[in-house]
Amino acid sequence: MKKKLLMIGAVVLVLALIAGGIVFAMLPRNIDVAARMTNEVVRTEDGDLPFHMYVPQGDGPGLGWPVVIFLHGGGESGAGHFTPRQLNRNGGLSVLQLLFDEQNSVDHMAIVLLPRCPDGYRWADGEPNVGGRLFAMLEHARTHAAVDDARIYLVGNSRGGFGTVSLLAQHPDVFAAGVANAAGWSRYDDRALLPNLVHTPLWLFQTDEVSWSRDLAHEVEQLGGTVRYTEFSRSRRGTLERALAEPELLSWLFAQSR
Repeated sequence: MKKKLLMIGAVVLVLALIAGGIVFAMLPRNIDVAARMTNEVVRTEDGDLPFHMYVPQGDGPGLGWPVVIFLHGGGESGAGHFTPRQLNRNGGLSVLQLLFDEQNSVDHMAIVLLPRCPDGYRWADGEPNVGGRLFAMLEHARTHAAVDDARIYLVGNSRGGFGTVSLLAQHPDVFAAGVANAAGWSRYDDRALLPNLVHTPLWLFQTDEVSWSRDLAHEVEQLGGTVRYTEFSRSRRGTLERALAEPELLSWLFAQSR
């Protein structure tokens, strides 16, 4: 009996060491990413917008750095900055880590902005929204680094995906392209803006409410545009996780320019 207990204890210890090794291997990676960001706030007449900002080291390309803005889903709205754990959960760190994984190529380095939407607000579709604050955030980034205004990109998840589509339609002269996960055309938006998506590259990812993305892609195509659309089968892996794992995502996104 004693020998059996010792064997069980050894197995438990081995499993614990393996699990600890996995956590240890992952933890510095996320902490390192979070440590490279600064906590920023822009203050406007409409209110404040807290956000996290990453600026690559060095002088950057001659035209300035591209900018990637990540808009989180509705479940992550709140006050103040995210903790590293919250950033990991809402996908913000995943977006930043994706860029770090690709930093062998200067073409995939960018300023990354991770704003936090306050409770009771939407990103850009519907009222009240923080659309004006997002532009103040972008202006803030310009005071800290050279920005390539022809290569400003949006990546949004769920409610952030709807905000991405909305911002692309409202400001086709500002954003070069967008990636929207689990989203479509917002019921709050003026459909007169839909033609603005014809010439703005957009990649939609969807798993569950497929009609949202299918309908938007179809309507833009009817107007003469092209929307890239990827539909996943149901899986334990989240749609955003699979979208960010798409091999062509970064090369497609960073190839877009106004």
